[in-house]
Amino acid sequence: MLSEFTSAQALHWKQWDAKKAVATGKVTGAWCLDTCLDKPLKATITLSDPKSVHGKKVYSAFTIKLAGGNGAYDSEDLKGKHALATS
Repeated sequence: MLSEFTSAQALHWKQWDAKKAVATGKVTGAWCLDTCLDKPLKATITLSDPKSVHGKKVYSAFTIKLAGGNGAYDSEDLKGKHALATS
C-alpha cells in the first residue's frame, strides 16, 4: 500500500539507497477503478524523503509515473506524503 487510495504490486526494484528507492510494477487505486480494477496500470514508483522513525529509516513520500504518461489521471493522484508518528 502506498496510501489509502493507491496500491502497488509485482514490483521489480531498480534502485534502493539512502535517498530513494525506484521500482517498476503495476498500480491500482480508487482514482482509476473504472479502468484499472481488473487490469492494473504499468508504472515506475519512486519512494523518497527518508525519515527516522524509532531508530529506523523509512521512506515517507512516493511518486508514480504511469507508462505512456498520466493520461486522464491528476498528478495529485500519483504522489503522496505520509505523516509518520515519531512518539
